[in-house]
Amino acid sequence: MPDRWKFLCAGPEDSPLEIEGVRIWQHKWLRVAQDQVEVIDPLYGQTYQLEIYEIHHDDRTIKFAAGEFSASVWGFYVVTDEC
Repeated sequence: MPDRWKFLCAGPEDSPLEIEGVRIWQHKWLRVAQDQVEVIDPLYGQTYQLEIYEIHHDDRTIKFAAGEFSASVWGFYVVTDEC
């Protein structure tokens, strides 16, 4: 079954955004293979192809999709198990 992606937020580059309690702009993002995910910006309805990344922090792997929606404004999505 493919991953389901849920919109988390959109905001400026280097913002204090946290995913699972980790400030993502303070860590190296590792691109997951050549995978991409197609998402829709919930505010404007525009479709984007976002890269999938992981951050390894302590004993955890944090997975998310991210991409630049406009100049220095990024959109972030996380995997959800909701239907």
